[in-house]
Amino acid sequence: MKTRFNETEYVPEKGRAWLPALFCNIIGIAIPVLVIAFMVPLALPQIRGQLTYNIETGSMEPEIPVGSMIIVEACDPGDLAEGDIIAFSAGESVVAHRIVSNNVIEGRIETKGDANEEKDFEPVEYSQVIGVVSKVMPGAGLAMNFATSAGGRVCLMGMILCGVLFNVLAGRLRKL
Repeated sequence: MKTRFNETEYVPEKGRAWLPALFCNIIGIAIPVLVIAFMVPLALPQIRGQLTYNIETGSMEPEIPVGSMIIVEACDPGDLAEGDIIAFSAGESVVAHRIVSNNVIEGRIETKGDANEEKDFEPVEYSQVIGVVSKVMPGAGLAMNFATSAGGRVCLMGMILCGVLFNVLAGRLRKL
């Protein structure tokens, strides 16, 4: 390898930095692609107009494990049947439980968590029903919590910034 020496610095022969530049370019593209691949499954239901919720308790285990993300679609409460899993508002919280019975005349639904021994104490009024659970994504609730937290957003934006910086570095290495 021929080199040129300057009194103050070592300068490699022109064109020798293509391999590190390629490596930096690949890493610079891979990092943002991985961040996007992480975010798409979390954002897609919301883009489609569906609601998503994180499961924080074990009342529906093993059907819906803690840390799962549920996708909820709007529905007519009168069309719900025994065995359907619904999401409903209970004060400040959203609860997902299975329907035990649907009293269309009174406009009330009796529910029960699969892991609970007894039915829920209060019946669910039709006005409380948010929708029917259409999909369960185990573990995605934890990812959703991370991605929507302040620290998670900073981390994901930092990763994208690192990808951009790797691409800038690759461009500078090609000029050597």
